[in-house]
Amino acid sequence: MKASHNLDSHDLDSSRQSVESEAREPGSDGGASFRQWFIVVVLASLVLRAIVLWRIAGAPLASDSTDYREMALLLLGRQPFVPYWPPGLSLYLAPFLAAGFGDVVLRASMLLWWVLFCLGFDRLTKDLSVKRGAAVLLLAVFSVTPALIHFSIEPMTQMPSAALLLLAAWSRADLRVGDQGSSALGAVDDQ
Repeated sequence: MKASHNLDSHDLDSSRQSVESEAREPGSDGGASFRQWFIVVVLASLVLRAIVLWRIAGAPLASDSTDYREMALLLLGRQPFVPYWPPGLSLYLAPFLAAGFGDVVLRASMLLWWVLFCLGFDRLTKDLSVKRGAAVLLLAVFSVTPALIHFSIEPMTQMPSAALLLLAAWSRADLRVGDQGSSALGAVDDQ
């Protein structure tokens, strides 16, 4: 029993040290930690998106966004209709429209999905053992990519789909298959 306790204590100490070293990796010489850089990148990406939102505030919704908005209004009106699009995003938009908000708020509401994308990306890169500095750099690149800026502020399904896929992959990476300890993703191995 005592040996088991020592093993558990040792495992906890090893895990704690591993987490602490991962959090410090990009600035292990006393500079900013990974977590600080991650927060800076996410906040900078949100500021960038807020600026773009401000610049396009008067522009009409683009592409499929108008269809999702229209479907949300139909759902709120409780009128029977045959949907062309899946209802998920329209159901997400419906409370904002019910509260009387306009297109700018619909666009801003998509920022939640961007934040979930960032969190899912962070966790998945950690689970895949991507170096923390490289993960922050990749997230910074994603943050300024015009397509991802567009998808993160326009009510379309691309950003919610990407965020939910990353979060699903993250949750699956934590599940183990068999006694070998390999992850559910198949290619990832903790050893």
